[in-house]
Amino acid sequence: MNVYVFDIGGTNIKYAYFNNETIEFKDTVKTPSSYDELLSLIKHKIQKPYDKVVIGLPAILDYEKNCPIYAPNLTYLTNKNVVSHLNIKNVYLENDANLAAFGEYKKCHHDVKNMLMVTLGTGVGGGLILNGRIVKSKYSLAEIGHIVVVDNGWKCSCGNRGCLEAYCGKNGIMNIYKSLSNNKEEIDSVNRIYQLAIQKKLIAKLTFKQFAHYLAIGVASFVNSIYVEKVVLGGGVSHYSDMFFKDFIKFFNEKLYPPYKKDVIIHLSRLKNDAALYGGYFYAKDIL
Repeated sequence: MNVYVFDIGGTNIKYAYFNNETIEFKDTVKTPSSYDELLSLIKHKIQKPYDKVVIGLPAILDYEKNCPIYAPNLTYLTNKNVVSHLNIKNVYLENDANLAAFGEYKKCHHDVKNMLMVTLGTGVGGGLILNGRIVKSKYSLAEIGHIVVVDNGWKCSCGNRGCLEAYCGKNGIMNIYKSLSNNKEEIDSVNRIYQLAIQKKLIAKLTFKQFAHYLAIGVASFVNSIYVEKVVLGGGVSHYSDMFFKDFIKFFNEKLYPPYKKDVIIHLSRLKNDAALYGGYFYAKDIL
């Protein structure tokens, strides 16, 4: 089976062409600034014969209407009938974090039945696998990024205050740094903070420690409600894990429901940037 998979992010788009389970080619491009440009880009990248196209969106989907109804980090997607507007055959939509979770599960973690994938990037997404299947309702499920971790805290892109995403998305991490430095330093990327942490700059190191603390609150709150055997951290921000992973595990276990302590296994994504791409392929295989 030949499948195109597009992983649409708030900053970048990753896409790949699969010949059965093998990626024949893949690439990354900047996410366009308008809806029409996005449609044009997708159609332009489809050059070879295919059976299915799977598109992962950073959005809550209405599965009955088959369209995104809420996309705070890519607002031009909201209420757009992407499938109809593309006007090409066999297009399927899914939440990007769900695809990442499914790819990671099918390729690397099928030794368990229940797994939570947390994607850390422009926003914070979650994909939940129970009994080996993506879990979803009428809308997307496992919107972990909008668990409130600070009462009346920083404003989130969703409009609420104190969401996990407001502290652990890319802008949130930069805001932690600015807060700790009393806005005395201009920071334009998480990578810059990471480079400063490598240089053992105290504020940069404290930024990742606070990030780990907020992340642990959100993830532990979710797992305390819905037990899973494994939690996998992925997305672009997870590439900086050497600065926060140990702290995250410590804080996570401190906040976990006592019967679960030391029982839930934490992993970093093994597929890294390809998790949602593989998830799209396996998702296409599951579609009758």
